[in-house]
Order: sequence, then structure tokens, then C-alpha cells
Amino acid sequence: MNVGPWEFGIILIALLTSIVFSAIAIADSLEARGRQKGLRRLYFLVTKLDPRELDLSKGRFILRHWDGMDGTWTDCTQPVSADEVLRAWNRRTSNGTKYVNFHDLDYYRIFPADTHMLWSDGREMFR
Repeated sequence: MNVGPWEFGIILIALLTSIVFSAIAIADSLEARGRQKGLRRLYFLVTKLDPRELDLSKGRFILRHWDGMDGTWTDCTQPVSADEVLRAWNRRTSNGTKYVNFHDLDYYRIFPADTHMLWSDGREMFR
């Protein structure tokens, strides 16, 4: 099969375009993975929790808000993936700069979705 210069050029452009789009897709995937690792690192660094205490590699999670005045937890999300709960935590804590630990009157914490909070029968739970 003889391929003329025009056909060869078109084939070469199509091949190069395919390689470029593949490289972009791989870079986007690596960037997203790096962003997720960065959010995980930030969460554990800021909250001072041991990463083994909350295994974000699998399962569903809930973001909860501690109201220090009333002594109550409130669910902020439905059960969601680790990526989604970390994004929600990041948004509500201004990238981990506020409302992140017990010393703040109100703060946010991530829990496994199957964690059941104690019910106080209407009594406030104090710090």
C-alpha cells in the first residue's frame, strides 16, 4: 500500500493528537489523585488525628458539625465517598484554617457513615 505525503501527514497528526490527549488524561488523573492525597494529609495534619483512626481508603463517610454551645453533633452531609467528604470539610473549614478541633467552640469532624452518636435524651452534653 502506497501512502502519499498528504495521507502520511494526516496519519501522523492523528497519532500525535491521540498521544497528546492520552497524556492530558493521565496528567489530570494524577493531579486529581495528588489533590486527594493533599486533602487527606491536610485533614490529619490539622485535626491531629492518627490516620489509622479513620481509614479513608474505603467506605462511606459523614461530615458532622459540633455545636459547642448546645453540645450536639449535626450531620452536614449524607454518607458520601472519602473524596466528597474531604471536599466538604475543606470548604467548611476554609482549607483547614478554622473550625477544625475541639479547642474551637464549633468544629467539623469526619466520621465513618456507620458511626452512631449517643443520644442524651434531651440533656445537653458538655465538654
